[in-house]
Amino acid sequence: MQSNFHWLSASVFFTACLCGADTLVAQQPKSDPNVAAAQSALEILQSSAQWSELFNGKDLSGWSGDTEGYQVQDGKLVCKKGGKNLRTQQQYGDFAFEFEFKLEESGNNGIGIRVPAGGHPARDGMEIQILDHGGSRYGGEAEMANGKKRKMSWLKPWQYHGSIYGITPAKTGYLNPVGQWNKETIIAIDDHIMVILNGALIVDAFLDDTVPVDGGVHPGMKSKSGHIMFAGHNDRVEFRNLRIADYSPSPTTAKSEADNTPPAGFTSLFNGRDLADWKGLAHKNANERRNLKGDALNEAQRVADENMRAHWSVTDSVLTYDGIGQSLCTAKDYGDFEFYCDWKIPQGAYS
Repeated sequence: MQSNFHWLSASVFFTACLCGADTLVAQQPKSDPNVAAAQSALEILQSSAQWSELFNGKDLSGWSGDTEGYQVQDGKLVCKKGGKNLRTQQQYGDFAFEFEFKLEESGNNGIGIRVPAGGHPARDGMEIQILDHGGSRYGGEAEMANGKKRKMSWLKPWQYHGSIYGITPAKTGYLNPVGQWNKETIIAIDDHIMVILNGALIVDAFLDDTVPVDGGVHPGMKSKSGHIMFAGHNDRVEFRNLRIADYSPSPTTAKSEADNTPPAGFTSLFNGRDLADWKGLAHKNANERRNLKGDALNEAQRVADENMRAHWSVTDSVLTYDGIGQSLCTAKDYGDFEFYCDWKIPQGAYS
């Protein structure tokens, strides 16, 4: 009997545990898609980012503008009451900017991105709102017809924290209470702008497909590079742990020390002496050229090479064409590539 009792007790306990587990599963909150989207983006970012400090925690080295309106306190960058615009001396195009901030009640600031020299952050660049949008300055309680009170705000959706001012509203509900630190990441790659606040994706906008929600004109949407700017609005706001990962493309003009010497990262296609590794174009019609096989291809290539040698030459380390023959092409085929060269053409000519 004792063993049966233990078995029965175990069975009842096991069943109770299963029922309890079902209850726990049923009570688990649904996953937040904005948090999931942020996690995915941050994982990609952390695997590729090469971070650099944007603020050294000691002074305003690397910053210009209203340096009197901002001060360094205990390793923090503080916008004092009355502070205006402070900008990076360096300009950035594609980047990820990570920082922490703390607001006072109704506090207001902004992060200008891709702001040209002398430009306005929300017009000539784009301004990401930093705002205690629940502050008393922006609304109050109103009594509804049913007698209940409801908090009202005169702010437009595109003025709430994290929004691209006037362009795209941010999702709300992720801003920490006044007096607590918040962590934010702004990612700008080409026309794609993302804002991640406290682990949630609150803005995910492709500018080329975006119509500004305020109906205004925003030339800054087309800005490709510029300063990062703190846009002060007379309120005290604290910032810390500023760092940036610069994804801006390399300069389009490569540099080399001498003619026919490839710049770093490039491989020479022309040796400056002869037509080695080049050939004539077997047929000027692409479809006909594609259909050439065997002996027909060999003969066409022989004729094309003779034509090449007759009309293409090397003079003083310069590849020169007399304008009479056919095209010249590399002996090797290429798919995806960057091609860099110096060229000169007489007036009225084309190639």
